Amino acid sequence: MTHEALARVAEQRDRLAERARLPWWFWVLFTLATVGLVGCTLIQEQLSAGVGTWLVVVPSILVYLLAEWLVRRTRGISLSRRTFRDYPSARLPSVLFLLAALAGMFVVMVTAHVRPDVAVVALVIAAPLAIAAMVWVQHAMLADIRAGRVRSS
Repeated sequence: MTHEALARVAEQRDRLAERARLPWWFWVLFTLATVGLVGCTLIQEQLSAGVGTWLVVVPSILVYLLAEWLVRRTRGISLSRRTFRDYPSARLPSVLFLLAALAGMFVVMVTAHVRPDVAVVALVIAAPLAIAAMVWVQHAMLADIRAGRVRSS
């Protein structure tokens, strides 16, 4: 390949990465859904479990799905859900996202009944950590797209 052809490939990857960049409103929706899921036990503790599920968990999952659908519709691109396999640079931040979200959910779940104040503090700490890890995932995915490291089937 000539330098000109390689430059065109690099330019196409850059354009694709820009299209794959998640818009600000995705992060707002993602934050709402993450806080809802991490804090669902705290809300369920204040209400009945069934009401808490219908008021928090189901809407949070629907918000995730809506955000993903809106990205596909507005950006014309669908990012792979197989982050571990398809985006090698996103593996570590993906693990950190899961750890932050699960640790937050665990602490909230364990303390919600006994110490709601500790549960709120755990939520306030865990949700931003999970969101920061997802922003890191996004940057890693874009770097993989630009570098041509994306593995897809």
